[in-house]
Amino acid sequence: MNSIKLNKAQWWMYALLSCAAVRCTAQQQPPQGPLRAVTDPGVVTTGQRTTPAGASSIFQGSVYATAFGRDSSELWVLTKTEVIQMDWVRNAVKVRIKLPGTPGLQGLRYDSVANAPLLTLTEPAKGGAQPKLALMTVENGTLRPVAEWPGGYLAGSPGFATTKNSDGERLAVVPALRDDKLAVIDLESHRFLKEITSTVAPFAAVVNATGTTAFASNWGRLSKPGELQAPTGPLPDADNVVVDKRGIAASGTVTRLDLSSMTVADTISAGLHSTALALDDTRHRLYVANSNSDTVTVIDASTNKVLQTMKVQPFSVATPGIAPTAITVSSDGSLLYVACGGINAVVVLQATTGKLLGMIPTAWYPNDLSLSADGKYLAVSTLLGAGSGWSEKPEHRYINAVRGSVAVIPIPNELTLAGYTLAVPGNNH
Repeated sequence: MNSIKLNKAQWWMYALLSCAAVRCTAQQQPPQGPLRAVTDPGVVTTGQRTTPAGASSIFQGSVYATAFGRDSSELWVLTKTEVIQMDWVRNAVKVRIKLPGTPGLQGLRYDSVANAPLLTLTEPAKGGAQPKLALMTVENGTLRPVAEWPGGYLAGSPGFATTKNSDGERLAVVPALRDDKLAVIDLESHRFLKEITSTVAPFAAVVNATGTTAFASNWGRLSKPGELQAPTGPLPDADNVVVDKRGIAASGTVTRLDLSSMTVADTISAGLHSTALALDDTRHRLYVANSNSDTVTVIDASTNKVLQTMKVQPFSVATPGIAPTAITVSSDGSLLYVACGGINAVVVLQATTGKLLGMIPTAWYPNDLSLSADGKYLAVSTLLGAGSGWSEKPEHRYINAVRGSVAVIPIPNELTLAGYTLAVPGNNH
C-alpha cells in the first residue's frame, strides 16, 4: 500500500503527518514552552475563525496526539519531534524527550496498568537496513522500546488490553498503515508476537479488556470482481481498492481480530476513510469515525453487526467536509465526543441515538481526544492549532510554520454547552 487519494479535509493525514515537512524559515519558539497564548493569533488559511474553549497549551510544530496520565492534572503530548509530560494546570513541562523517528498517527495512549504512556513511531533505516516500527514507553524520564519489528514508514494508533490472558500475556495491537498489517505485542514480556494482514491502510486499533478481541479501522477496502477499482500507488504490487467515479477510495472497513488464534475473524463495512475508534467494552459497542463520510458507524462488538450509522451534520444546512477525525465515549456510555477537523469543533452526540447535543469550539484541525479517568475533563489536540506563524514581517507567513495545541476543557453542563454551540456556526461562517 503506497497512498490513497484523499479529499481536502483529509490532506493532513499524508501531507503533514506521513511526509517530512518542508523546512521553513519561521522563527522558532523557545524550547521552554509551551505557551498559554500567542500574541500573534496566526492565519487559518481556510478563512475560518477559531475560538478554542478551555485552557490551551500551544507548541511549536504539529501536535499528533494527547492523553491524560495517572490523574487529571497530568497530560502527555505527542508532537512531531517530542513526547512531553506536562502539568497542564500550570502549563509546565515535567519531562521532554526527543523522538528517534517519526511518530504514529494518533500514536499516543496512556496505559493505566503500567502507569506509563505507550506511543508508536517509525525508526529510520540505518546502515542499509529497512526502517523499523516500534511501540515505545517512558520509564524514569527515558524513552524505552517495548517492541520493535521490521516495517515501513508509518504506524497508527495503538490499542491494548488491561488484563492478562490465560497465557499470562497482556496484548497490544499496533497498525502499520503502509504495510497493511497489525502487529501483536505482549506488554508483559516486551515481545513482538505476530503480524497479521488487515486490509488497506489500518489506522487505529482497540482491544477489549481481556485481550481476546481487537478491532482495527481501515482507510480503504480491497476491491471485489466487477467493482470499480484503482491501485493505491505506482508499484506493481500496489493494492487495488474499491473507488468511486472520481477515483477516490469509496469504502472503509473494520477488521476484527481473534487474539486467541491470532487470525482475522471478520471484516465489517463502515464509512469512507474509517479512522478513529472508541470501544465501550461494557456495553459491547464500537464507534467508528468515518472522516470522509461525515458519519459515525455503530457496531455491536459481540455480533459484529452494524447497528446504526449516525450522520455528523451539526448545522441546519447539510454541509460536506465535517471530517470526524477522533472519537471517545463517556464512562457511562451515554455521550460521544467527536472531534471534527473540518469545522474546528468537538461535536457532542447522544450515544444511543446520535442526537446532536451541542458543539465545543477548538483550535485549527482537532485530531485527537482524551477523557480524564474521573470524567471531568476533555483534552483536545489540534494539528494546526494557533494558525500559521510568520518570520521577520507579519506578511511573511508559511503554511509549515505550524503551532499545534492541546486544550483541556472541563466537561460542560447544558448551559455552558449551549454557549459553546453558538460560537461554532459563526466561526465557520
